[in-house]
Amino acid sequence: MAPDDEFPTDSSRAQREVEESLFAEDAVRDASGLRDPPVIQKDSMWAYLRAAVNGKIEKYFVGLDSSQPWLCYWIIHALDLLSSSEEPVLDETTCQETIAFLKSCSNDSGGYGGGPGQVSHAATTFAALSALCVIGTDEALESIDRKSLYRFLLRMKQPDGSFSVTDDGEMDIRATYCALAAASHTNMLTPEITRGCKDFISSLQSFDGGIGGEPGNESHGGYSYCGVASLCILCDSNLDEMGKIIDLEGLRQWASMRQMAFEGGFQGRTNKLVDSCYSFWVGAIFAMLREQPGQSSLMDPSRLNRYLVNYCQDRRGGMRDKPGTRSDYYHTCYALSGLSIAQQGMCEEGEDVPSALRLKLIDPVYNLHTGRRERVYRYFHGRPFLPE
Repeated sequence: MAPDDEFPTDSSRAQREVEESLFAEDAVRDASGLRDPPVIQKDSMWAYLRAAVNGKIEKYFVGLDSSQPWLCYWIIHALDLLSSSEEPVLDETTCQETIAFLKSCSNDSGGYGGGPGQVSHAATTFAALSALCVIGTDEALESIDRKSLYRFLLRMKQPDGSFSVTDDGEMDIRATYCALAAASHTNMLTPEITRGCKDFISSLQSFDGGIGGEPGNESHGGYSYCGVASLCILCDSNLDEMGKIIDLEGLRQWASMRQMAFEGGFQGRTNKLVDSCYSFWVGAIFAMLREQPGQSSLMDPSRLNRYLVNYCQDRRGGMRDKPGTRSDYYHTCYALSGLSIAQQGMCEEGEDVPSALRLKLIDPVYNLHTGRRERVYRYFHGRPFLPE
């Protein structure tokens, strides 16, 4: 159990409650004989996600009205990771309906809003494009208006090299990553888009090695992911080039400290609780900063795998943040993405991943199944973009 030196605080009490909840989960599994071997309950997971595709979304998700493209991506991507097929996970009619819906979220001025009639936003633009990439058909990719998207991205470009999330919105690494990933997907990484980005990212690294959202901000797992993924896009994943912009070893050390000693999952910031979504946001950092063969990893993929499989599956379907919470589409998407990364790490260390546990591999820079990302790359690189 986490020590508190006999001076308990709200944080130490919350940490102890999490640790006790894991003991309770183990006791339930021991009594039911389900503790070993751990498996992903794919049938219940699939049913949970398919119900959402069929419109059976619980009413509390009304709070995500401005995140509708995200819901599309989270659900479709999670289904794709669970599927053993390379074919689209949605039937033809549902693919067409989803493409039409996402098209209705786009604006003539460029980009995609959080729903039909909503203003364009860098994050929901990235989400809409990601959902279309997962669908991956010619019809899905042809629905992207690159000219208006390019105008939107240039409008979001800031003098310091960053991007804003929307007109007169905040400028941070999240918006910058979303803009760069959108431009990379669609083969529009022009000098106008990339200008000053490296300098902006360099300004975000904190004294402890992590990356914050803006200069001077606290290090954060999600923002660190966005910074590293952005550099992978800008430097074509060349670690030597990336190392000239930020301290990669310091970042690795910071990220390694986010893996919880007791739980095995990741926290997003210092002195915070474990959360399954950071299995991707922080776990993907190790995948992007992949060490040379033979070097020891600073992440323990087996312990991450154990946390996700043993403690984050909701018996009602889907994945949850931690025991005591309930599943949702966001955590299902990113917990499964983190599990894919853990499996890849286990395989590289010579561990066998049982077939009942196995998920598709992802490209950590974009959080897409590698086959989907390769398809998108071939499609748009076969159609060069000429700015107006």
